[in-house]
Amino acid sequence: MKRLLASMVVLAMAAPAAHAEPQVETERGDETWKNVFAGGLMVTLTGATMVWWGDQRMDTAEHALCTGQYQGSACGHPPPQTTAEVDSYNNKGDHAQTVARVGGGIFMVGAIFTIYAGYRGFVKEHPKTEQVSITPTASPTSAGAQLTLRW
Repeated sequence: MKRLLASMVVLAMAAPAAHAEPQVETERGDETWKNVFAGGLMVTLTGATMVWWGDQRMDTAEHALCTGQYQGSACGHPPPQTTAEVDSYNNKGDHAQTVARVGGGIFMVGAIFTIYAGYRGFVKEHPKTEQVSITPTASPTSAGAQLTLRW
């Protein structure tokens, strides 16, 4: 788990440098939001990894205790006999549940922030070009006007 988190941190630090292509026509703010998007994506993936890891550890504790989906004959071994063993597995399950809940919060906050940063970095807002023009027309035999609307 520690190796996975360390590799994700390294990837998050390297991601903005990988996308640092010189762009002449874009503003500096667009490039900053793209880098923030990459960092937010890594935070979101870290939260998802924490949820997955916590669920796996809870499943392992349930299997050792023969509870949850392992009740009955699907367990494959007898449940622990001593109170110390049961307490140990319960503590491991509680820790895993805490990690999964914290990871869920990190995932939600990271996902919302990543969506916002992606919008700011990748969606171009076009300035409104509402235009109304009236052009007079005249000829030796007629006169009039031409109305042009653009929105």
